[in-house]
Amino acid sequence: MKVPNPSGLCMCGCGEQTSVATQNDPKNGILKGQHRRYCRGHWHRGVRRSAETRARMSAANTGKGTGPRHARWNGGRQRRYGRVFHLVGKGHPLANAAGYAAEHRLVFSAALGRFLTSEEHVHHLDLNPGNNAIENLIIVSRATHRKLHALLERGMASEDATREALGIGVA
Repeated sequence: MKVPNPSGLCMCGCGEQTSVATQNDPKNGILKGQHRRYCRGHWHRGVRRSAETRARMSAANTGKGTGPRHARWNGGRQRRYGRVFHLVGKGHPLANAAGYAAEHRLVFSAALGRFLTSEEHVHHLDLNPGNNAIENLIIVSRATHRKLHALLERGMASEDATREALGIGVA
């Protein structure tokens, strides 16, 4: 059983006034309208732990829940903006600041046998960013890519018209 705090002073010994509870919490011995036993964060004050215990606690928490240990880890693969991104490492030429690279750029780089430059954009012919089959991808300049999407948004071009304009056989 938790002891009530009639004095209203923090029980850690700091001498600060504790807040008044606004609702009941029987599990923790807190009753509405009465002072809490400790100020926020003071419940662990004065607990002395040995250097060995502190080292074990630190080791137990190091790296916990990161990378493959995380509950939602899926092999370094993310889906954002309708596209798939793979964890390749921060030093990779195609990686963003977090170390992820877009799958369509990785696929095309592998097909070319070299890394793409920042001026080379990959366009999805069927306009489906999730379809990263090599037959569906082409390299275009930034300007050409913008023009293609502007025409497609206005309804002035279709997938077939795009293929014709780029000199690619219609499927």
